[in-house]
Amino acid sequence: IKVLPYAFQINRYYVEFGISNNTDQYDESSNIIKMNRLIESRKRLNSRWNENEVRKLLDAVVEHGTNWKTIWDQYFRPNRNPSSLRGKWERLHYAKQRPSYHNPWTPEEDKILAAGIAKYG
Repeated sequence: IKVLPYAFQINRYYVEFGISNNTDQYDESSNIIKMNRLIESRKRLNSRWNENEVRKLLDAVVEHGTNWKTIWDQYFRPNRNPSSLRGKWERLHYAKQRPSYHNPWTPEEDKILAAGIAKYG
């Protein structure tokens, strides 16, 4: 194994490129490609989901089920990855199934509460 001399810093992480089993071939261009992919993936790590993406994800799950690779390939490539799609879906799905005490009050519940406060103080 040969470690090639590429190291740089991304968001406080030192990344070293070019671990190769083949000591005879040294391909500088593949290391640059790997470096660019890592930089792009780091940029997308903290991007927030917008309403359009959430709607697109929900529609895609209705159409394709939970086949994350297909959904990613057809709708979200290259901005998201399959694991982020799955994670977002699980968070949305869990939020929908939380007990009612986590959900906002309905107008009817507000009226009942106001009537109770007026009556009992």
